[in-house]
Amino acid sequence: MKNIVLKNAEFLARFDPGDGQLIHLSAKGRGPGLIRRQVCRYLDQEGRQWHTDEEMESPGGSFETVGVKADGQSVTVTRRSKHLTVVTCFEIEDDHPLLKVAVSVQGTGEAGSLLFLNTPRFDFTAGFNDAFEDERDLFSDGAEIGGDRELPCWRVFFRKGHKTGLLLATRSKKEMARFHIMEDNFAVQPHVFFNYSTIPDALRPPFQPQSKKIWTAQFEIGPWSESKHKNILRKAGLNDPAEVGHPPARGNPKNGLKGKVFCAVDLVSASQAVKSHHPGKWLIADMPWAQKGRALFASTGVQPPSIVFDPKLKGLHRVCIGIGNGNGVTLRGTGDPETRYRITSAIHGDLFSTTFGLYLSGRHKPIEVDFGVMRLDGKKLRLGRFPDLQVPCVIDYIRFEKLSPAQIRKWEREEKADPVLPISGFADIPDIASVLDMNDPDPRAFSSTIWEHANCRFQKIFWRIDGQCSDYPSKLNTMRYPSGKVHGIFYPHSKAYGRALLKTDMLELAVDAARKYGVELWGWMRFNSYMGNVMSDFYRNNPKYWEEWDSGRKAGKLCLAFKAVREHKIGILVEASKYGLNGISLGFLRHPPVVQYAKVMRDSYKKKYGKEPPRDSEHPDGHHRFCLPDRGDDEYVRWWQFRSQYLTRFGRELKKALKENGLEHIKISIWVRPNHCLFDGIDLPLWLDEGLCDEVVSQMYVGGSPDVEIYWERPKWKKMVQSKVPLVRTIIDNISEAAPDIRRILAEGYDGICSYESNATVLNTDFIKLFRSLQK
Repeated sequence: MKNIVLKNAEFLARFDPGDGQLIHLSAKGRGPGLIRRQVCRYLDQEGRQWHTDEEMESPGGSFETVGVKADGQSVTVTRRSKHLTVVTCFEIEDDHPLLKVAVSVQGTGEAGSLLFLNTPRFDFTAGFNDAFEDERDLFSDGAEIGGDRELPCWRVFFRKGHKTGLLLATRSKKEMARFHIMEDNFAVQPHVFFNYSTIPDALRPPFQPQSKKIWTAQFEIGPWSESKHKNILRKAGLNDPAEVGHPPARGNPKNGLKGKVFCAVDLVSASQAVKSHHPGKWLIADMPWAQKGRALFASTGVQPPSIVFDPKLKGLHRVCIGIGNGNGVTLRGTGDPETRYRITSAIHGDLFSTTFGLYLSGRHKPIEVDFGVMRLDGKKLRLGRFPDLQVPCVIDYIRFEKLSPAQIRKWEREEKADPVLPISGFADIPDIASVLDMNDPDPRAFSSTIWEHANCRFQKIFWRIDGQCSDYPSKLNTMRYPSGKVHGIFYPHSKAYGRALLKTDMLELAVDAARKYGVELWGWMRFNSYMGNVMSDFYRNNPKYWEEWDSGRKAGKLCLAFKAVREHKIGILVEASKYGLNGISLGFLRHPPVVQYAKVMRDSYKKKYGKEPPRDSEHPDGHHRFCLPDRGDDEYVRWWQFRSQYLTRFGRELKKALKENGLEHIKISIWVRPNHCLFDGIDLPLWLDEGLCDEVVSQMYVGGSPDVEIYWERPKWKKMVQSKVPLVRTIIDNISEAAPDIRRILAEGYDGICSYESNATVLNTDFIKLFRSLQK
């Protein structure tokens, strides 16, 4: 039977006559084309079975085609599995360069909880660049332009040489938010909106097939070439506004504003702002939640000029900016050493505050960010667009609240006071990419972040120097390069971070800024995880050193039983310390346990004890994220104790290497989860007795259980640590949990407070107020 063909003057699409799946798409209909195959798949979390029509080791079920209709202008395919009915309609129009695709997905009513939903996924043919690693980008994230209209979104996936490729387009941001992009394919996930998000598939809301709700998605795909790029955009209407049918904007302005208020629409000139879309100017947008019903709006890709003005005020004032429903804003005053950034983590409408969120429609609540107290005598201010051009920015107003004499005295006391407990923070510096222009990242954002730590009275910063690769130009390890891969997800913002690293020696910049602003800088090694992100050549090229999971599969970790592995990691820490660090942090907390089941350790254990170490690959929580590591068997404890010797050996060799390099003054902090240390590979009593660490920072494992027995330290464990070294407790970057946690930290007598993801918390108004409240 011949293939089914849809063809016009621009391209040819070919479909399998048996199952109706798209198997070819090209401009001329010859050669391998652009699409290798079309696949549906998902994981039934409750049944722990994959359902797919691709070849897998152990699929639990498959999709079957129950209907194919074709009429020369369209092909409609209905596929069904135990949980889903998926209908995909392909349609062509004369002279239109893109194949139109509409998908509907409906649950069958069968009980289940479905993850990793690809309905469908389109796999590219050989010869495409890896979408994660391709340093070049050609895309439009669309733009909201008001009046229920948007400019369409599109992205090009390049073939090698960047002369040809595949173009994916949607007519609205909401439709583009449904995609999941991988290195050589993209998939439709119609029930979630997480495109350009680092939230892994496994943590996204599952599809519930019992509801029988119908989810739909519409998009277009077609062949792309560099020579025809402008022509493709013109013929496809991708430069033209589209009616999107979004709900109207709703909300109320913030009431009771104190002090002197300047509305942003009154601060711009006619050359800076317009009432229609312009790529280089502010849009004066109708926003019912703004003070005047209008605010300045910069959609994705829009780079308007900064706003400079003189408020003509004197004395100390608290400066606040209304950012409407935007993602953040920058401010710099005359004489400021750095630009000030403020961000928000608020959720707007049915989408997160990301590239494809909706800002000019739906119900919104206005946000105000606090830039603290400034002396305004003769000071001009520069308000700037949030630097990340892949998220929108809103400026509603700037407000100045003059401090009373009593407030001035209080503020002056706070300025001179130290916090009631020393404050430190883990600055996960790749995440500073969220305040960078992807195409032209400004490294000064990193020094500004250090300045903000100092403003929040942080004593020290655990500055990331190494994770799956190095965060500075190491001679011993791969430096992170521009890549869109984060947690195995396509996240183009992360390319900005790689580009920033190429522009400057980030560790040298950080050390200099920390000295300038009077805060200690400790180098943080996110210790042993090589999964889902950019990874070092040392790991990639040495599979003989890889760890092994309990199940017997190769793990994304390096085995510390090998001397070469220990020397590799110690070399990086010594090299980084020579920059002038005050200390180093060993991040044993992330992705524990640090040691697993590598053959070299198992063989050594068997030689000593005459038997293989115990395994339990069927344990429902093998890494003990939700339970204590109590297997009720002394054999497990003996195995955990045995394998911990390799991490202890690492600690001893690290201390020796620091001494041999004249770095005895470098202090060592270890980051652990309480009550799990031995299971994770840390013989903590031995580390303390031998002086292998100078501080212990504890925290639940991110995503773990809030159960009090797991989440907080047992009194005996806490007493053991504090008898030797300071014990610091970490708060996570969620203000609703951080505030009560700090109250408990103060009540239970810890020796310090550490803010996780402090790169973000020191830019967040709520956290800044929380840190400020700790001043004596």
